[in-house]
Amino acid sequence: MKRDPVSRSAAAFLAVSCVMALLQGCSMKLSVNAKSETDMGSHHVVVKPGATFSSSSSSEGGNVTEHQYTCGDVTVTIRNEELTVGDKAYGLLKPNDSILVDHGTVYIQNKQVVGAPLSDEEKLERAPVKETTKELAGYSVTVRPGASMTTVTKFLGSHTLTVGKRTVSIKKDRLFVNDRPYGKLKGGDTILVENDKVFVSGSERPSR
Repeated sequence: MKRDPVSRSAAAFLAVSCVMALLQGCSMKLSVNAKSETDMGSHHVVVKPGATFSSSSSSEGGNVTEHQYTCGDVTVTIRNEELTVGDKAYGLLKPNDSILVDHGTVYIQNKQVVGAPLSDEEKLERAPVKETTKELAGYSVTVRPGASMTTVTKFLGSHTLTVGKRTVSIKKDRLFVNDRPYGKLKGGDTILVENDKVFVSGSERPSR
């Protein structure tokens, strides 16, 4: 049966309308230029691009006042007015200084600043979660610094623990960290991933 040209046009219009309606009703509105923002003490913080999920916390005890804001892969920490973004320190802030993290570049009061890399000890000290410990394929695995969001998955015989940006996988008693091989494990071994170092039963193990 031949379809009338008008009917075909109407069908095409209806299809486009449905797609537009679905797009308008979608809740995922973040784009590359989107931003997430929050207040940390007296400081307004903006992160670009934004993220669907973000979290913030504040704590005060002794001589330490700390604010932390995690937006996707970006973690902003203000500890006693000292700014840290990810693994870099950006010095002391003045009251009411604004902070912008734009695709990894940091600005204070709209002026670009360069950070100093943190030492391994500083990374652990300033981490929102000091360590994460899970059982993986019968082995005890500890990751430092840890992360509030972790997952354990099993696929094709490979057991994988994801802690922040780090993955620890065990397949047929062989250890992999971020896809790099670290040799064979034996029963009772414990695994520690601390910053960029891997320890098996207390001994540092190089990638092999």
